[in-house]
Formats: sequence, structure tokens, C-alpha cells
Amino acid sequence: MCYCIRMPKVKRYPGERFGKLILVSPAGAKPQSIWFNWLCRCDCGNETTVATSNLIGGVTKSCGCLRSIVKLGPLNPQWKGDDVGYAGVHDWIRDRYTKPLLCEHCHTYPPLDLANKSNTYQRDLIDWWYLCRRCHMTLDGRIQLTKDRESKRKIPIPPCAHCGQSFYRKSGQRTAKFCSRVCFFAAGGRYNKLERSPIKSCNFG
Repeated sequence: MCYCIRMPKVKRYPGERFGKLILVSPAGAKPQSIWFNWLCRCDCGNETTVATSNLIGGVTKSCGCLRSIVKLGPLNPQWKGDDVGYAGVHDWIRDRYTKPLLCEHCHTYPPLDLANKSNTYQRDLIDWWYLCRRCHMTLDGRIQLTKDRESKRKIPIPPCAHCGQSFYRKSGQRTAKFCSRVCFFAAGGRYNKLERSPIKSCNFG
């Protein structure tokens, strides 16, 4: 059983007003139903076709002329200026800055990121440009930062205790002293896990 609340089927007549729109004539296939379109005349003189559900629900109030009357920019009481957040200033720039076909730094790859040149994040179109991902990460210093972090994570390369040749320690072998098992056994004896040092084998007789 469906528990949704159905909207009552109330007939509408020409001349009724919804916002700035006045009903002129039905424009749908089923005039007896509530879900059909109406041809409406706006107060500005334009005519448009609107669904009845949008008229009753208040979704559509004009032909579109109200958008030009809405206060935008500094005239809006919710305008924050340069105090807008990180995402807000990016959206403002995207609406006004045309995205080029190629990166504005290397002119090779398609741009993906909108970047700020001075890192001040102001509403200045000259202070913004579109970059490819590599140029963006290079100019921000993120590639160098990643390299520095990776270099710190690497295990230092020690010389082999037997042959003196440098070797890469594998994961979990931070205390390895020999480059191979050959050098390990050539140094003599078995490996004492408690002392972490090779023990020479005893020769009897």
C-alpha cells in the first residue's frame, strides 16, 4: 500500500495568477488532469508553457525575468566578498573565466585544475589560470614534497660487512649486515638472533 499523499485534482481556469504568470489556455493532452501544461503570459509580456505542478508548487513564478531582478554580487545581502571560502571563490572564478584548450603554463596538456598564482585567493581573474595536473603540482611544490617524503622513508644503504659492497636492505631487514647469503656464510658461523651478530663456527680437533 502506498502511503504518499496525493495532490487533489483541482481544475484550473484561464485568468488565474501564479506569481507573475497568468493562465491563458491549456497546452497539454489531458485538460481534465492536474499534470498538464498551461500556456501562461508573464507580466513582462512574454509567453511560456509551464507544468501545472510547477505553478501550484511555486517552482515557476515567471518566464525567467525574475532572474535579472534578483540582487547579485555586492547588492546581495549574503555577499561575502573576499571573505568567501575556498570552494566559493573557485566557483566564482569558474563562472567568469573561460577554460582554455591547453595548459596555460606548458601549453602541452589539457588543463584540469584552476590554480591561483599568488596564493591569496582573491576575486581577481588575472591572478588565476588553468593548469594541467603536473604543472599544478610542480608550481605548488607538491612533487618536491612527495620526493622528500619518499627519500626519508628509504632505508639507508650500508656496506656489506664481508665484501664492503653497498646493498639495498629489503623490507624488514633494517639490521642486515651482509649483501647475500654467500657473504653471510663466508663470514663464518650461524646467525645469533639474540646478539644480532654472526658467530663463527667452532672447529674441534
